[in-house]
Amino acid sequence: MNKKVVLREIERERERERPELRFKGFDGEWIKTSIKEASCYRRGSFPQPYGNKDWYDGEGSMPFIQVVDVSSSMNLVDDSNQKISSIAQPMSVFTKAGSILVTLQGTIGRAAITQYDAYVDRTILIFEKYKINIDPRFWAYIIKLKFQTEATKAPGGIIKTITIDALSKFQVLIPNLPEQQKIANFFSQLDNLISLQSKKVQKLKDIKNGCLNKMFV
Repeated sequence: MNKKVVLREIERERERERPELRFKGFDGEWIKTSIKEASCYRRGSFPQPYGNKDWYDGEGSMPFIQVVDVSSSMNLVDDSNQKISSIAQPMSVFTKAGSILVTLQGTIGRAAITQYDAYVDRTILIFEKYKINIDPRFWAYIIKLKFQTEATKAPGGIIKTITIDALSKFQVLIPNLPEQQKIANFFSQLDNLISLQSKKVQKLKDIKNGCLNKMFV
């Protein structure tokens, strides 16, 4: 199954609450709920002004996640662009590895499953816990898809801004936990394959460029 086809089919069938495309062994109804009804979340934070050097680096500093650090591969970049100082940390918001984030400014709707502990900027929403049985990986995929769907309704196909109030009303469909896990595993495997192939392609490009430089320069 193609990843995009599966994601689109899930969203296309949301009004029916029983997607046509499913894994074998699952046939129950999906529950329609809002993001607010299903989860607890909050924005990140950072002391002002941003340009104060005291807020960055130094002993005890930790990764500070901004929009630029959330990759299109649903994870964080390997090393955050900024490190938050121990002085600024109490004025920010800490999140553990394995948390789900979504960007609210800039490249809006980019979701990530964090792979390390970090502090988070106010331009990012952190899902802290869930009010129903949720596989965090499934939640990340469904949130990303929801933003993609909402973008198709926006002028120019781009969401230029999003408020917490508007986001809280987004409706999503949630299957039971075993089906969530099955779906999350499927997409995780696809993403791993995509990442592996991307690295292979980049390596081939590097080899090509190296050969070109040695042959013609």
